[in-house]
Amino acid sequence: MPLKFPSPGPNYVPEYQMAAVPWATSSITPAAGVNRHDFYRLTSWVTVVNNHNANDLQVAFAERGYISSNFFEVPPDSSVNLFLRLKTIYISGSTGATDYSIVAGTTGILPNMQLAYTGSAGYEGVG
Repeated sequence: MPLKFPSPGPNYVPEYQMAAVPWATSSITPAAGVNRHDFYRLTSWVTVVNNHNANDLQVAFAERGYISSNFFEVPPDSSVNLFLRLKTIYISGSTGATDYSIVAGTTGILPNMQLAYTGSAGYEGVG
């Protein structure tokens, strides 16, 4: 009989205390649209860098976050550090195509262990 060893869940604190496994990408937002980035494990921190010198970068945690204005902006030539456990992040340019980079530290927690961040799931102000 095979054993199914339990895996850590999103509230397992030691996963966030250990050194994270790096994850990185660079991309350009579409002129009218959103890029979706799925992490293969939950994150313990994320840094979003706006590499464009004129356009703001919009960041949301739910796909419909842009429709309901539940996003924040990263100004041109700047970055933001987030200490959040995420499985997905959505990036859009505010006024057109914007180049950006994302660097994240991932844990050993599978993304299906985390709930979806949507207003319909009881998270107000998410999207």
